[in-house]
Parts: sequence; C-alpha cells; structure tokens
Amino acid sequence: MKERKHKKWLWILIAAAAAAVLIVVLKNRVNITTYKDSRQEGTKVYTVGIIQSKSGSYADQMVQGAMDAMSDIFGTSHVKFTEKRVKSQKAAQKAAAQMAKDKQLIVTSGTKALKGAEKATSTVPIVSVGVVNFQRALGMTVSDNWDYRTGRNVTGVVGEPSLPDTLSMLIEVTPDLKTVGMIRDPGDADSVYQCDKMKTMLDQAGIGVKVYDLAKTSTDSDAQSLAETAVSECSALYFPMNCGLSAQAAVIAPIAAEAGVTTVAGDASVGRHVLATLYTDPYNQGYRAGKMVYSILVKKENPKRMHVKIFSSGASQKLYQKTLAVQMNKTFPKSFSEIDSYLSHYDPVEVTTRINSDTTQKGRD
Repeated sequence: MKERKHKKWLWILIAAAAAAVLIVVLKNRVNITTYKDSRQEGTKVYTVGIIQSKSGSYADQMVQGAMDAMSDIFGTSHVKFTEKRVKSQKAAQKAAAQMAKDKQLIVTSGTKALKGAEKATSTVPIVSVGVVNFQRALGMTVSDNWDYRTGRNVTGVVGEPSLPDTLSMLIEVTPDLKTVGMIRDPGDADSVYQCDKMKTMLDQAGIGVKVYDLAKTSTDSDAQSLAETAVSECSALYFPMNCGLSAQAAVIAPIAAEAGVTTVAGDASVGRHVLATLYTDPYNQGYRAGKMVYSILVKKENPKRMHVKIFSSGASQKLYQKTLAVQMNKTFPKSFSEIDSYLSHYDPVEVTTRINSDTTQKGRD
C-alpha cells in the first residue's frame, strides 16, 4: 500500500513538472510568422562565428545542426561561417574578441565557449548550445524561478535534460522503486546541479535518496567498493548527464544488475554501460539554436529578451543496453531502442525536420 502511494505521488509530481515545462515551452517559441527565402535578398551574406569548447561526436552533431539550420534558412550562399575550436575559456574569449570585429553573430558550443564569448563582447549577439546551466555559466543567481531570459546579449538552447522524463523512465524500468542512489562527481557543478534537482523531486514524493560521490579519476577498485555499498541500499542508481563517469559505470552497472538494481543515465557515453538511458538528440538542439539566429539577424529580436529554449521531449529517445537487459531478464517495449543499434544507425532527419529554404514555411519551433 505504501509503495502504491509512492508511485501515485511520483506520477503526480512528474505530471506537475511536465505542466510547468509546457508553460515555458509555450512562451518559448520563435516569434516569427514565416521563414523568408533569403535567396531573394540578392548578394546579402550573414557572417557567423562558431566557437566550440566541447569535443566529441555529440558536440560536433550539435554544431552541425546549428550550421545546417542557418544554411537551410538563409541558403548556403547567404551565410558564411568561421569556426574555432578551443580548450579553455581564455582561448574562447580571445577568439570571440576577434570575431566580434567582423561577425554579425557568434554561436558557442560548451560552457567554456559561452563564458569566454560573453566576456569578450556585450554587443554581438551570442546563441549558445551545449550548456546545462545558463545561470551558473553567466554568473547569474541560480534560481528555480528563472524566466529563461539572460538580460544580456545571450540566448540559445539549454543542454539540461528533461529530469521529469528521466524520472518517468526510471520508474518505468524499476517496478519496485524505493530508494534512488545518485552517483556524481562532486567536482562537476553540472552533475551536482542535476542531482540536486532530481533529489528535490524524489524528496517531495517521499522516495528515499542516497548520494554517492565518485571522482572521474576514481579507480575500478573505488567504483567496485561504491557499487557494493550502493546496491545494498538502493533499488536504482542514477548517473546525471555528462557526468564523465563512463569507466566507473562500466564497473558499477554489472554489479548492480547482479543484485537486481537498475541503472539509468542521461547520455550515450555512460549509457553504453548502464541498463537504460534517456538520450537527448544533439543535432535537434543545434538545429533549434540555428533557427533562433533567423529571429535575431532578420527579425531583429533582442537576445536579452528572448527566452532560452529548453529541451524538446520529442527529441529524446529511451535506450536500453542489451547485455544488461538479458542479465536482468528484462524486456523493453517499442518505445525503447537498443543503444548500440540506435546510435550506429542514427539519422538526424528522423528526429529533426529540416527547413526547405526554397519555400515559405512557418517559423515556429
């Protein structure tokens, strides 16, 4: 009876969180009527600088999505890109300062890129992707009541996953959910931020929470020791998105599976080693950011008044790992895909509908 009550409150909590998200989504649309065929503008060319501090295929797909959106909307002959990869905030600031001299807009990918660009210019519009927490990245006061506007020359698409959707999936794969163990790197602010938000949701639903700290530099022995403790205390283990604990998850997940404890993650890197993952499509995030560029450069909208876009649930995919599923004797419905198969056959067009710049299309997200 107590378990049923917990489940009821969890679903109510998830529904309430989803409703709150919907309110943000509805006021988060691109406020334009149509995408104009830029080829009618003769020789006009828009110049855009791109600064990328995140590496890997996930980040590359995000940037590609933004570039494709701009090329689709303006026409390839009407937009010119200058790309710069950086490893530090200082390098990003230097690159942005140079781009600010002759570029009409800067797209950044990653927290270091955003921080550097925002330091370099307060006038050139910045559209950012690949950042989990805009408030922290921009030195703003972190608040749950944030209206998703930065009040400065910055907007974009937030990289934070849908925690209500993640919790919903966690419930789906853990029929007897009693206590959730959160495994995080305490030195990673984004991981701490996600775990804090997830803990608040679980606390409100009366579900037990345990927090386990594990640095990215932790050894297999450290991970094994943590796993042995965690599986004796929890019915599910959660790894926040981009926590960087892929090697540790590879050790922890089989031990958890042996004990009948589910493991859930928010990115493909850790997801390849755990039972289930809510994967947010990177190309879709980038493409949505690219569409925002139109609002700024053509419709002359001010970034400081534009709502930073949140995740799109339609661009998330539930994935499972076959080996662990077999080990735990679990079967998954059609709403789930096997992670290796999904990623090896990944096609961005299946998730994101691209704009045909030869035709007039509605300018809504």
